[in-house]
Amino acid sequence: TMIIAEIGVNHNGSIYKAKKLIDCAKSSGADFVKFQYYKTDELTVKDASKAPYQVRKKNKKAESQYDMLKKYELSESDLIILYKYALSKKINFMLSFFSESCLSILKKINCEYIKIPSGENDNYSLLKKIANQKKKVIFSTGMSNLDQIKKSFKVISKKISKNRIILLHCISSYPTHIENINLNSISLLKNIFNTKVGLSDHTSDTSIPSYAIANQATVIEKHLTYSNKASGPDHKSSLNPKNFKIMTNKIRHIEKLLGSNNIFISKEEKININYVRKSYYYKNNYKLGTKINLDSVKLLRPRKFINPGDEIIFKNKLLKRNVKKNQPVDIKDFK
Repeated sequence: TMIIAEIGVNHNGSIYKAKKLIDCAKSSGADFVKFQYYKTDELTVKDASKAPYQVRKKNKKAESQYDMLKKYELSESDLIILYKYALSKKINFMLSFFSESCLSILKKINCEYIKIPSGENDNYSLLKKIANQKKKVIFSTGMSNLDQIKKSFKVISKKISKNRIILLHCISSYPTHIENINLNSISLLKNIFNTKVGLSDHTSDTSIPSYAIANQATVIEKHLTYSNKASGPDHKSSLNPKNFKIMTNKIRHIEKLLGSNNIFISKEEKININYVRKSYYYKNNYKLGTKINLDSVKLLRPRKFINPGDEIIFKNKLLKRNVKKNQPVDIKDFK
C-alpha cells in the first residue's frame, strides 16, 4: 500500500513548518509527502468566500478565500527547496496542481506522480496538460458522480494507459462523517475502470484506511499536521504524527492479514499435517497371503504411509508378511 501524507496548507506558509511536516511524514511511516502547488491569483477571485469548514468561529473578521490562500501560498523556489529536503530524508515527494502554469516546475524536479485534486477534476484543460506530461497520475474523485468521473477519466486515459492512473475514492468534507465514507465505492471504481483505486480519507479515524485496503484499495492519502490545535483550515481534519503512525501500523498489519492471492501451506501447517491428517491402518490382524481391500483398512491419525486418495494401491494386493490391527499400511507389506 502506498501511504501519502497530504500536507495541504498545514505548513501555514512556513518553510520551517513544511520541513517539520516532512520529518513527521517520514517518522510516521509515510511513503510520500505531498504538497499543493497553486498560485492564488490563478485559483480564486479576491472576494470569494471561504468554505464553511475553513471558517474559524472565533475569527470575527471575515477573511476571504483569496486572503487565506495567499497567506499559505508556497512559491516554486519554496517547493524546490522542500523537494530537495524530502530527497535528503529519503521520502518520496509529490505535488497536486491547481493551474496549468504550475506544471512548469516539473522541468526542475523529478516527480513520479502528479496528483489531481478533487476541486480540479472537471478542469479539462488542466487534465489534458497533465496527461501530456506522461507521468503517473493520481486522481481524486471528490464531489463527483460516476458520470463526471467517467468523463474526466476519458480525458486522461487518451494520453496515459490505465495502469498508470490511480483513482482515489474521496469525500470532500472536512472532516468526513463515518456514515458518508461509502467504502464500497472502491471496489465499484476498480471494476468499472479496471485500474488501481485508493482512498483519500478525511475522517479522523485511524482504522478506516485499513478497512479500505481490505476492500481492494492500494493507495491511502491522509492529511498530516504537527498539531490539531494549530491555526488553519485543515489541522482539525488531519492526523497528528502519533495518530498517523498508528494508522500506518494498522495498514501494515492488515496487509499481513490479507496476505497474497495464492493459496499455500504454511511452515507450521506442514508440521501439523502429520499429526492431524489420517492414513490407512489395518482393521484387524492379517496373515501372510491375505488379500487386502478397502474393507480391510480404516483411516486413523497420525499420517504415515498410505493416504486418502491412494486407494488404487489396494487393488489385487496380497500380503507378503503378517500385520497387526492398527498397524499403518505400508506399500512394503504387499507382494
